[in-house]
Amino acid sequence: MSRSGKLLLLGSLAVAAALLLYSFTLEKDGQEYQVAGVPAGLACPTQTAPAHGPSAGTGEHEAKVLTQALKKKPDHVPVLLRLANLAASEGRRDEALTHLRKALKLEPDNLEVRLELGRVLFQAGDVAGAIEQTTEVLKREPEHPEALYNLGAIYGNLGNHALATKFWEKLLASSPASESGKLARTMLAQLKKG
Repeated sequence: MSRSGKLLLLGSLAVAAALLLYSFTLEKDGQEYQVAGVPAGLACPTQTAPAHGPSAGTGEHEAKVLTQALKKKPDHVPVLLRLANLAASEGRRDEALTHLRKALKLEPDNLEVRLELGRVLFQAGDVAGAIEQTTEVLKREPEHPEALYNLGAIYGNLGNHALATKFWEKLLASSPASESGKLARTMLAQLKKG
């Protein structure tokens, strides 16, 4: 790859990291619960860019660069994960799920991939799959902040406020200062308001 190509790829990846810092919410019956996803290499709860985020042109360019990188190294999990993030943010859930399932097959212990797979499965209406993947994260890391938060959000969206409360309270006990902990505190306050 030429020097300018490498600089373009690095610049695109920097843009990708910045795009990941946007948040979104899921809504059901008028109640909104934010769901976190954690792309590889980032320690804070982040998620795909929402429709109201950066312009689609940036995502299209980034997707082209990443697709070219994937052609050279088809088993590169961080690239698969980012392509899945982009596809999900643009409503192409089947494509996102394909990338995530391939990444999970390559790295079955990658918690970020499992967490993102659970989030996209929930968006696609596969609640059982979302719960399964997110629960698997907790089996491997019982106090994983984003997994605790997401299970609370999933159950909150299903109207099971007792389970939502259980997961969010466990999160607050283990990681109260984390971004997910702060979100959980807000969601618990909303639940108490009714």
